[in-house]
Amino acid sequence: RLWLGRAFSNLLSNAVRFTADDGTVAIAVEPTPGALRITVSDTGIGIDARWLEHVFEPFSAAGGDVQLHTSGRFEFGSRGLGLGLAIAKAIIDQHGGSIAVRSQKGVGSDFTVVLPQT
Repeated sequence: RLWLGRAFSNLLSNAVRFTADDGTVAIAVEPTPGALRITVSDTGIGIDARWLEHVFEPFSAAGGDVQLHTSGRFEFGSRGLGLGLAIAKAIIDQHGGSIAVRSQKGVGSDFTVVLPQT
């Protein structure tokens, strides 16, 4: 439970940091046969299509310029080191799950996690 909490904390903190104050962050949970599907959605800045295949890599440049890194802050536009999504994916993988992203620059992002029911 602790590690899955960390994974979802990383997904939610990214959604908050990349969504302006007038935007929306939502979580949807859907039971499916043998699994649970959890989607974290936002109406934030979105991810450029050229970076989508790299978002789960450590130190990914998908989040923008690491020169803008600001530790410990969740204000709009703050950047991390590019580890949060890589950590989330590793945790979800270790629990037998999967994670996928759909995003459009200027529209927002959906991160969908599927975890097997045990």
